[in-house]
Amino acid sequence: MTTRKSAEVVVIGGGPGGYVAATRAAQLGMDVVLIERDRIGGTCLNRGCVPIIYLQRQARLFSRMKDAGRWGIRAKPSLDFGSMMKGKDEVVDDIVRAMNVTLRKEGVKLIEGEASFLEPGSIEVSKRAGDKETIEYEKAIIATGCRPDTERLEASKDNVITTDEALELREVPKSIAVIGGDSISTSLASIFMELGSQVILLVEEEHILPDEDGEIAVYLQETLKSRGLKIFTETQVEAVSSINGTRKVSLLTSPSRSEIAAEKVLLCHRTPLIGGLGLDRINVKTKQGILVNDKMETTEPGVYAVGDVLGRHALAHVALAEGMVAAENAAEEEKTMDYRIISQSVHSIPELAGVGLTEKQAKDQGYRVKVSTFPFSQNTLAKTVGETEGLIKAVADRESGEVLGVHMVGLDVSNLVAECALAIKLEATIEDIAQLIHVHPSKAEAVRDVFWKMYRALHYK
Repeated sequence: MTTRKSAEVVVIGGGPGGYVAATRAAQLGMDVVLIERDRIGGTCLNRGCVPIIYLQRQARLFSRMKDAGRWGIRAKPSLDFGSMMKGKDEVVDDIVRAMNVTLRKEGVKLIEGEASFLEPGSIEVSKRAGDKETIEYEKAIIATGCRPDTERLEASKDNVITTDEALELREVPKSIAVIGGDSISTSLASIFMELGSQVILLVEEEHILPDEDGEIAVYLQETLKSRGLKIFTETQVEAVSSINGTRKVSLLTSPSRSEIAAEKVLLCHRTPLIGGLGLDRINVKTKQGILVNDKMETTEPGVYAVGDVLGRHALAHVALAEGMVAAENAAEEEKTMDYRIISQSVHSIPELAGVGLTEKQAKDQGYRVKVSTFPFSQNTLAKTVGETEGLIKAVADRESGEVLGVHMVGLDVSNLVAECALAIKLEATIEDIAQLIHVHPSKAEAVRDVFWKMYRALHYK
């Protein structure tokens, strides 16, 4: 049975970008329908950053409790991973419920099902019960996110798990090989190691996190190795097979080949989810992901796209900003997306975070740079709570003093990066941050101190 309805705006996908686009469009007075094939919250909430951060926190606590004797606490912690995962599910379910409540309050109509464009102005929704519904729209926003990509590896699906399955495990693997050196791979490798797995991280590049500042990424890599994580760099995974229940991973580390064994093999790579949308019927062009301009407009008038489906920044906070821009442009408000200042974070143990230009990027763009580092081992709060791992690195223009980038590694550094992003946004200088009073004692003082060190070097030689 097919029914018909109409809407001013149809949003396809209820992840961070789609959810924000739908609620913002409704706030602007538009009649909005949101189509979601799975659960509100998308990859980030259900199978990505939220579950990963939850597990990271518990893994940190477990690790800290094992070392509690240094603080005069006698404890012999044991791990109940099943209960830990149940707690993760409860947190995710609670946030999903809250988001559904918000959608109802904002007047967004939620339809559960698979969406496909029939022609410009018309979308068909295949519902779970088998019914179909056709929706006539004025504007559409595509926010379908991404999906696991196992096609890039010679392995049957039975031989590898993706992030979807890894975040649903109920037992900690005795051993696990993690393929990739990106933020998700690094985070999960670190977490499983802290929970007791023997972990090997397989990285094609010369070090993990090649898009981050090199000095900071290498510092994190060496820290993880010192904590017990095995990292193979400049290594290609050629195939994964299974022999008597054990996974065999064939490796190429030029010029030699080798093989390792693991209980589980985790492939974290994801790819834009564009299949089945019928984009060819509405002239939406793709290249790895959907092509858009800075207004989030696709090549089809009145159709926008945001988030991971673009195949660019796989970051929930970027999708949120893109969703806002798309919704406001759908309401004829003429907004553009600014990608110059995007904060990054890696939820490993310890964390990595950064914003702005790396030292290499700044030099490549022609800046004469001033660089300074400050270790957390010299920070009063870090010493007090026993969390002295890590450092902060600042990059500034030597001529004007303008802050160009700040990059850091350490526990909870993702909470320090917003101040640095604002400084870059406001074109703050070395002196501005060096002379800004910070709470004492606090980890945030390290941000002030790295710039004070730079300021002193420039002015008090």
